[in-house]
Amino acid sequence: MNILLSILFPFFSPFVRKRWEGSSVNILIYENKRSRINILKKALSGLTNTNHRIIFVENKLIFLYLSKQAHVIFSYSLSKYTDTSNLRLLYIGQVGNRLTDADAPYSIVSAPNFVSNHIADYVLAAVLAYERKLLQNAFSHNNIKWNQEAYLNPLPRSFNKLKIGVLGLGRVGSEVARAFIKIGCEVKYCDKDVLNKVTPENFVQMVKCEDLLSFADYLILAVNDENNTGLIDHSWFEKMNSDLCLVNISRASVINEVALLQALGEKKIRGAILDVFNNEPLKKSSIYRKFNSVVITPHIAGNIDLVFDQIADHFVTEINNRLHV
Repeated sequence: MNILLSILFPFFSPFVRKRWEGSSVNILIYENKRSRINILKKALSGLTNTNHRIIFVENKLIFLYLSKQAHVIFSYSLSKYTDTSNLRLLYIGQVGNRLTDADAPYSIVSAPNFVSNHIADYVLAAVLAYERKLLQNAFSHNNIKWNQEAYLNPLPRSFNKLKIGVLGLGRVGSEVARAFIKIGCEVKYCDKDVLNKVTPENFVQMVKCEDLLSFADYLILAVNDENNTGLIDHSWFEKMNSDLCLVNISRASVINEVALLQALGEKKIRGAILDVFNNEPLKKSSIYRKFNSVVITPHIAGNIDLVFDQIADHFVTEINNRLHV
């Protein structure tokens, strides 16, 4: 269907663009998920200026073609082929996106990090389920036959006995730390960007990164991807204790993939809980699926559908405030 539209669009595009005639603000939204489109439509009905026109597009070529007339764009990235000559506001729907351009003649706004508490919920649930081996055995033969040994060897630890390490104590890392503190876990953190960082609550102990690796039963990666590509490399895995489980809810690029696969293969660490990957969706043939000690989830820890109503409301607020419409 998208290919057909791309071919036919030049013939009927004048009729589409005519929808913007008489509008003071042309709003172009690149979105193909019906549930999100409905949420955006509801939120946009609250614009203070009624003299605007909104066009939703699902086809990339149509989006690029219409971008020239757009004053406002809602998207998840910006192609170099996008025409921004009339653009006044670019809204990036991804939370935590760092897209900036100081020289851009238009405003660039990213959705705030509305998902930090949802990510903390994910990490807490995943760690507790992993410790009781619920995730590792959920779809194995151990769940078909009555095999208690698979759940009890080695014996799971009481939750309040777990040692949790958090790498990166930004908004997400802080929420994760609070979640584990509430159930009595010992929590320590390292923030390599701010060596003397002290949280306002002073609720968790800061240690050197190498000490965190030998301390933690579960190491939660909550760093941003800025200047952290390949941060967790062979040298880090050499310092981790063999009972450590790595939990990545950051960016896949933070981990050196070759080093991680080697550490898993040589059992230098207990295992991993991975929600992000360099190539998504993860292929069925991925080597990660061959490890019983690895739990895979399809990038859902901070899925924006959890908070899309907040994103849509924030988008409308930015239009009203920045364009003064």
